[in-house]
Amino acid sequence: MPPTQSSFPNADELERWTNSVARMMRETANILGFEHCEIVPATTEVPADLPCTRIALTNERSSVQLDLHSRPDARQNVARTMLEIDPEEDDISTDDVNDAMGEIVNIVFGGVKGELDPTMQLGFPEHNVVADDLRSSTSTLRVRVDEDELVLVLRFS
Repeated sequence: MPPTQSSFPNADELERWTNSVARMMRETANILGFEHCEIVPATTEVPADLPCTRIALTNERSSVQLDLHSRPDARQNVARTMLEIDPEEDDISTDDVNDAMGEIVNIVFGGVKGELDPTMQLGFPEHNVVADDLRSSTSTLRVRVDEDELVLVLRFS
């Protein structure tokens, strides 16, 4: 069911969206070749200075955003794993890192769209987004992939 401005997110809908994001992140990590993926609710605020990649699902009434935050070194490590780039030998470009982060949010939210509301429109990933209002986040998950941590923030408007 798509979110509506008057009633979304109620507790059941928030739980459905959060569980779908977590499930799709686990599947994505598996597909992309990560050996380990652990997802837990975040208990602390997300530092505002972490690089962020954002994607949105929209319809005529509302928007749901997924932000992926992580330290620059974690972004590089995750991109190296995805692109099978040896960490000891090869440099990785900012474009490759952005492409990898964009692919993660695209796969995750594409799966969420298919599972929860195929009528919503999936946007394009935006990179180096300033996380302007983290206090408006509705659900935050910490994701440990191999040795690196990513933070997924789900926001509704």
